[in-house]
Amino acid sequence: MFHFLFFLLTKITAVPAEFVFFKRKTYYEDKKQRSRHLKGGALYVSNHRSFFDYLCYFFLVYFHKLRPVVSEFMYKKNPVLRFLLNMCGAIVVGGSEFDLSFMDKCVSLLRQGKKIVIFPEAHFNSKDEIRPFSGSFAKIAIEADVPVIPLYINGVYSLFHRTRVCVGRRICPNQVCSGSSEEDVKLLTKLVEDKVHYLSTMCARRKRTPLFSFRYFPMDFGRSFAWLSFMPFFRTKIHPKGDVKSPQAIGGPLIIACNHRSFVDPIVLITAFSRRRMSMLVAKEVFGEEGEHRIRKKLLKGIGCIKIDRESFDIEAINNCKAVLEKGQSLAIFPEGHLVHSGDLAPMKDGTAMLSSLTQVPILPLYLCSSKGFLSKKHVYVGSLIYPSGKGMAGIKQISDDIFAAFKGLKAIAIEEGKEHD
Repeated sequence: MFHFLFFLLTKITAVPAEFVFFKRKTYYEDKKQRSRHLKGGALYVSNHRSFFDYLCYFFLVYFHKLRPVVSEFMYKKNPVLRFLLNMCGAIVVGGSEFDLSFMDKCVSLLRQGKKIVIFPEAHFNSKDEIRPFSGSFAKIAIEADVPVIPLYINGVYSLFHRTRVCVGRRICPNQVCSGSSEEDVKLLTKLVEDKVHYLSTMCARRKRTPLFSFRYFPMDFGRSFAWLSFMPFFRTKIHPKGDVKSPQAIGGPLIIACNHRSFVDPIVLITAFSRRRMSMLVAKEVFGEEGEHRIRKKLLKGIGCIKIDRESFDIEAINNCKAVLEKGQSLAIFPEGHLVHSGDLAPMKDGTAMLSSLTQVPILPLYLCSSKGFLSKKHVYVGSLIYPSGKGMAGIKQISDDIFAAFKGLKAIAIEEGKEHD
């Protein structure tokens, strides 16, 4: 009874502090599967960035008591923390790696309809990458036969920033695993770990960068000037044909892959994405030779153009592209690598796919239609996001094939709708 009163009092009195300190923004992969609709036991599995992760989840599952699995070191850190963890119903993992008694306790509580959160990384990870998951949670979920709910938290706790949480769809072990063998445990562990990785990219996409910033004044000014100057002459019509209904509303880092028909393609992209800060890969020939066209080089760099040597493996250009994506901005690339005046699609270069695989940033394929005249309306067809899958050269080749297939499909739709004019 005392535990219940403490839990109820904390939920009520700490809500204002939660709104001030965390300012939590929650995204659901499926809004129909919110926690208030969940009955019975459930195992929440999350990455681990800070001690405050559990406090944030404490309010995420507002109408239920969420019990954390904590290490013995954290539990014995100080008496006050130990008291708070006891009031929250914490489950302590023993100091020895051979002590698995906590798993039996978790299974028992889950069968009683309780809800538990576990952090399979086993310790704090302040960096953005997600470390490999331990398979203990998979054994618990299979044994208790309860759904696993993947979570991702960005671990940002500040008065001036928002804490962002992504909640994935429930994964039922009995629908994935045929038993409780070691292979089944590995399968469920890998499935949940991949889902948390996907939620991290989903969280990055939802984060929107400000439209204007003094830090990027040259780029913002150049984008605005180009849009105001060329909008009357380069009228653009966007045709969403995939799962992306509003391309400019996509938040977070994004690679924009586009076919290359004319020298005005970059201007069309600027007018089409006028509300998004976008850098662009430009051949070194456009910048000019060393020591020449200094004003042109400054202008191109100011508006976000990145010089690349197409004849060699340009590591400097790759690092510049990664820096742009790490800031949550978008990067426009022409995967064909050169102008294609014939109207056909040229084979894709692997640079776009390699960059997506390295940064785990999705690709948005665009197809720019040829127009009737120089001043006629430009039609842009937008496909579905392409997510990096697989590793090594096989994964890169698959992404390149997906980009080419997306271009081919969008071109067929454009011809069918009468927007393509060869």
